[in-house]
Amino acid sequence: MTVRAVARRMAQCCRQLAARGLIAGQDGNLAVRLGPDRVLVTPAGVIKALVGPADMVEVDLRGRKRHGRHNPTSELDLHLRILNRRPDVGAVVHAHPPVATGLAVAGQDLHILVLPELILQCGDVPLVPYGTPGTPELGDRLEPYLAGHVAWLLANHGAVTVGATLDATAIIQRLLEERRQYEAWIARLNSSADATPGNVRARVREDYEARLVAVMEELKAHAESARLAIQEKRYMRGELQKKEAIAAEKLTESELRHSVGEYEESQWEQVHQDVLAELVSVREDLQAVEADIQKLEELDALVRNRPAPRPAAAPSAAPPARPAAPALQDLPLIPLEPPPKPAQVDELEFIKSVTEDDTGAAPSARRASGAQFQPLIPSDPPRAAVPPSQRAANPVPAPIVPDPSAAGEEEAARTLRCKECGTMNLPTEWYCGQCGGQLDAV
Repeated sequence: MTVRAVARRMAQCCRQLAARGLIAGQDGNLAVRLGPDRVLVTPAGVIKALVGPADMVEVDLRGRKRHGRHNPTSELDLHLRILNRRPDVGAVVHAHPPVATGLAVAGQDLHILVLPELILQCGDVPLVPYGTPGTPELGDRLEPYLAGHVAWLLANHGAVTVGATLDATAIIQRLLEERRQYEAWIARLNSSADATPGNVRARVREDYEARLVAVMEELKAHAESARLAIQEKRYMRGELQKKEAIAAEKLTESELRHSVGEYEESQWEQVHQDVLAELVSVREDLQAVEADIQKLEELDALVRNRPAPRPAAAPSAAPPARPAAPALQDLPLIPLEPPPKPAQVDELEFIKSVTEDDTGAAPSARRASGAQFQPLIPSDPPRAAVPPSQRAANPVPAPIVPDPSAAGEEEAARTLRCKECGTMNLPTEWYCGQCGGQLDAV
């Protein structure tokens, strides 16, 4: 997700917390890990029900401000302690839920697990001793309890929860993408035809199908929460549509006021920029909610319309009873014949069947060298096709015919006669080519 998308998510989460009564006024704060040394946090001194994406502040893991027009939350040290000590945590939410805060004020932890939802989602929730809010003391008190927990009660203060992501729709989006990927791989595997052995192809298909089943089961586990989220997102969409209409009307009103001369040019530029930014922010939030609803509805449809299990095969009729076997002594004697010898595989014929040309002739030199599989180079002339009649496995060289003129010149050069047999030899020879006798130079 981009920084802008994360900021929109954080603003939506702040409004949800305020709408449910989990925070009030300027209470509560959020932090989301953007990267190895980047964190986006809520601003200080801003009413969370009115916070927008542009109000978020980016800091590093040491608390130094990188971007933003506001100061970071006063509980920045608390968030950074968690993110620095827990690399598995991607998001931190600090709120003041009335019941949980009441337990924290009363000094009561949640070691007694009474609800199965609490056991599955939060596990043990310890009570952290009191530390002054907004000071490093609170982080010091929390550190001994960081390992092995995803939620804490802060004595006389509130509650803190952590997770891998800020919004569960990111998990659903990942699962849906994995489902599409495995389905595409299986379809491509079924439609391809190559020389891969059948057992290898079957093993790969079983692996993809097993992954697909695991993803589908995980998606089904999110189905109920997805249905609840759809209702919530639809309500949020209605509220955002109302805000969009108000912001658009506000923009039209400001333009009308400017046209009659209410704003000076220097003042109008800032007013127009603020009103337009508000409208753009609402529309971006609306687009994000629409995308979430689409993904959640896709998940719900996937679970509701899952294919019915294949009906079990009807039991076949019982085979007719076999007649009783005759006694051994009643069987006629049949002379035994030696088993037939297995047919010998002609490896040469097999190699020829793999390498021969389509016409049935012996493999050409071009095919045997693999030249037909080499790409054509633009600068090379096109290769001419060789007629099948000219193809041969072992081309026979043309016979060598002696040149008569060359033979006559060689005879004229033989000027040295052998004293033993009278044969004429070249003057450069030491021994006679006919009898082997030693030649005397003239």
